[in-house]
Amino acid sequence: MTIETQLINYFKDTLDADVAAGTPLIEQGIIDSMGVMELITFIQQTFDVEFDVDDMTVEKLGTVTAISRLITSKRGEA
Repeated sequence: MTIETQLINYFKDTLDADVAAGTPLIEQGIIDSMGVMELITFIQQTFDVEFDVDDMTVEKLGTVTAISRLITSKRGEA
């Protein structure tokens, strides 16, 4: 299962939100600041990556595609 698929499933299962890879998560109100923190916890546990304060931006967490790129770069797979 791809990273993007796992993230899309997370939004469906956790928030009952149907999102696509390019859906603007924050702008559309799918996740708020608390949702971002829950998402980061999920990502850290699921993908075994650590986040820095610099990672918590709309650019890096705004879409499933952006989050997937961030996870890939954190894992050294870029």
